[in-house]
Amino acid sequence: MKGAEYIIAGKKYNLVFNNIALQEVTRKFGGVEELADKMKANPADSMDIVFGMVALMANQGTIIETHNISKNNPDLITAEYVGTFTKPSEITALSDAMTLAVKLGLETEHQDSGTVDLVLEELRAEERKNAVSGEAV
Repeated sequence: MKGAEYIIAGKKYNLVFNNIALQEVTRKFGGVEELADKMKANPADSMDIVFGMVALMANQGTIIETHNISKNNPDLITAEYVGTFTKPSEITALSDAMTLAVKLGLETEHQDSGTVDLVLEELRAEERKNAVSGEAV
């Protein structure tokens, strides 16, 4: 399953936005658009959301790779792990990887890889703005 690659603490993770990730986003936020709205409405929560989404999607990639769906899988990471082992200067890159993974997960097989989801692009632009202005810190 295609995802966005990101390295945390020297380990490469494949961030995968699959049905389980979508289900979690729907439970927590109501859907992908609502996730973007939440990040725009409260930039202070944006870092927590990014850390949580990166952990969620990294774990989906790990589960797919290892075929180990056990909650006791020692290779699974937490949002706290993501926040601990990344630097503040990586917030934009983390957000970009998160956005790309969601975009890839929502693409259909026949979509051109150049297709842009406007909501996700707006989310990325907002994250960059917040990172520059320091609002998300």
